[in-house]
Amino acid sequence: MSDLRQVKLAMVPGTQCNHRLWERLIPYLDECVQPRHVAIEECQTQAHMLAAIDEALCESQHLLGFSMGGYLALQYALANPAKVSSLVLIASSARGLSDGEKQARKGMLDFLHTHTYGGMSRARVKEFICQQRWQDNELIDLIKDMDKSLGGATLLNQIQQTSSREDLSADLGKLPCRVLIIGAQQDQKVTVQDLQNMAKLLPNAQLQLLDECGHMVPLEQPQRLARILNQFYLGR
Repeated sequence: MSDLRQVKLAMVPGTQCNHRLWERLIPYLDECVQPRHVAIEECQTQAHMLAAIDEALCESQHLLGFSMGGYLALQYALANPAKVSSLVLIASSARGLSDGEKQARKGMLDFLHTHTYGGMSRARVKEFICQQRWQDNELIDLIKDMDKSLGGATLLNQIQQTSSREDLSADLGKLPCRVLIIGAQQDQKVTVQDLQNMAKLLPNAQLQLLDECGHMVPLEQPQRLARILNQFYLGR
């Protein structure tokens, strides 16, 4: 690829995440990669979230999604294959939510309807990061600050709007674009087996698994993630 190639990249965050999800990653991206945060945290419905992705792709055909944002990005790409030339899915499964996650979300919804949300506890944050980072106060504070800045109303809305996720696995073979799946060995939310199954079903996919990393890949392993993305987009 030419060194002058500009890759305009639309980046879709996960539940209760904002632009700060990418703040550790962006400094390591090649200068030819031009990231744009898709602010789905400001959207009131899933339809509006997909519309925000569509608007971002007016300037770019490269789409990246993290966690819930990865599911939305995949959903969008399957419905609009001509608009997406490459897709990166980070810590995200095409299968939607497990029974355990559905039950946990129901409990959270019940709580949010009857209580004032006080933010993520430190114990809750530990479910999203690998054990090696349980004493990383800077990382934990960043995750808690993102959650606090968005608040209970955003969390309630996002859970309500994104919990009905159908299994997209049967449609993966129809997706023509290049797909990069990135996961983590210590992710407690998305299994390695799910990611491996996705890679087998997609016609043009590669899978990268990171060690010493939990669910919050862009914050836990930003330098390693940037190297993978730079190679994927620019061949370097």
